[in-house]
Amino acid sequence: VRKVAKGKIPESAVMRCRWILSWKSAGPNDSPADVSNGQKAKARLVVVGFEDPGVGIVKNDSPTLSKDGRQMILQQVSSNGWDLISFDVSTAFLHGDGDGRVLGIHPPPELREALGMSETEQCSLEGGAYGRVDAPYLWYCKFRDTLVAEGFYQCPLDPCVFTLATKDSKGQLRIHGSVGIHVDDGIGGGDQVFLASLQRIKNKFNFGSFEQGSFTFTGIRFQQWDDKSIEYDQVDYI
Repeated sequence: VRKVAKGKIPESAVMRCRWILSWKSAGPNDSPADVSNGQKAKARLVVVGFEDPGVGIVKNDSPTLSKDGRQMILQQVSSNGWDLISFDVSTAFLHGDGDGRVLGIHPPPELREALGMSETEQCSLEGGAYGRVDAPYLWYCKFRDTLVAEGFYQCPLDPCVFTLATKDSKGQLRIHGSVGIHVDDGIGGGDQVFLASLQRIKNKFNFGSFEQGSFTFTGIRFQQWDDKSIEYDQVDYI
C-alpha cells in the first residue's frame, strides 16, 4: 500500500479492511519476548474483498497440486534417491504483484499513523493482500514466474508441477529435481543443483518452515525411509 492524493481512487474502488487478531503456537525461532505460555500473538489486516468492483470479473482461480502430480514427484524423488523436502511461504499472499487495477482501502487508524497520512490522502492498494479476491491467483503467478526464471519447466499436464533441468553439451536434458505447489506449500526434492536453486528462491521469499524426511503436507503425514522409499498416511486425521 501507499498513500496518494484524495480523488485519485474512485470511491467505488475503495474497500474496507479489518484486523484479524489471533494466537498461534510459538516456533523455535520466535523471540522469547514475543511468546507467552507457548503462544505468539498474530495480527493480520484483511480486506473486505467482496467490495472489489471487479469481484465477478477478475481472474481469481488459482490451481492446486493434483494427486497425480504429487505422485509423480514422490516417485521421481524416491527413484533418484533424493531427500524429500517440504516448505511453506509465510505471508504468501502479500508477495503477489498487482494486476494494474486502481484499488484502495479505508486504512485503520494504526495504518494511517504508520504511513503519516493526512485527511486529504487516500490509501492505494497496489499488490496482494489477504481478503483480496484475486490474492491466491496473484501469488501463484508471482511464484510461478520466480520458478521459471530459475530454470524450472512447468508441467503441461499440471500447472503446479515444476521440474528443474539443464542441458548438457549434447543438448540432452538433465533432471535435477521437481517441486509441487499447493497454494503456499511446496513438496519435492532434488540434487545439489536443485537445492541451491531452492535456496535462492528462499532468499526472495520468507519461508515459514523447511522440513526434510518427515512432515505433514496438506493434511497428509509423509515419511521417507533410509532406502529413500516414501510412506504416507492420515492416521492422525483418522
